[in-house]
Amino acid sequence: ASIRPVSSGLPEPIARFIERYVESLDYLEILFLLHRSDSAPTCAEVAQALRLERNAVATYLDALVRDGLADKSNDPEPRFTFKGGALDAEVRALEHAY
Repeated sequence: ASIRPVSSGLPEPIARFIERYVESLDYLEILFLLHRSDSAPTCAEVAQALRLERNAVATYLDALVRDGLADKSNDPEPRFTFKGGALDAEVRALEHAY
C-alpha cells in the first residue's frame, strides 16, 4: 500500500492494517462505507454517496475484492459487501480512530 502511517501512537494492529491494505483515503472511505452499509451498494451508489468519480470507485472496489475485504455479487450491475471475518475488528478499530 502507498500510505504509511506516521508515528502517531496507533495500536500496532491498526498500523499493520494500514500498511498492508490502505492504498489511499478514497480506498479507506469506500471500505468504511461498505463496513457500515446495511445493503450491498453498486459502484454507482458508492460513487454517488462519496461524491467520487465512478471509474476510480470501480478500481478501488476491485482492489477491495482482490484484498479479501469485500465480496462482489454476480448481478448484471455487481453489488459489493464488506467481507468481515478476521479483519472486522481491525476495520472497526481503524474507523473509530479515523
